[in-house]
Amino acid sequence: MEKAVVEVQKPKPKKFQYVDKSKLVKTFLIERQAPETVDLFKRMCKEKKKQPRLTKGKFLAYLSRRYKSHVAKIIAQFFDWRDHYELDSFSEELEQLMNFKKEKLMQMAF
Repeated sequence: MEKAVVEVQKPKPKKFQYVDKSKLVKTFLIERQAPETVDLFKRMCKEKKKQPRLTKGKFLAYLSRRYKSHVAKIIAQFFDWRDHYELDSFSEELEQLMNFKKEKLMQMAF
C-alpha cells in the first residue's frame, strides 16, 4: 500500500488590512518651538518679550476679534485663570482642551 503525502498550505498573510478609521484615536499636539506658534502666542499676549504672559483679559480680547464675546467667554471658561500662562503651560492646556472626548466638546459647543 502506498501512503499519500498531503501538503497543507497555510493561508497567505493579507497584504492590506481594512482599518476602521473611526476607531483610531487622534491626538492634537502643538509644536511649541515652531516660530509660527511663538509668533501667534506673542500676538495673543500683545507682547514682544522673550517670555510673554497670557492673561484672561488678553485671551478674551484675542478671541473677541474672531468670535462674539459670548462665545469667547465660553471658550475661556475651560482654562484655569488663577495665574497667567506662558507658552508651554498654555500649549499644554490647549492640547488637553482639543483632546477632550466628543461629549465634552459637545457640552462646550452647546
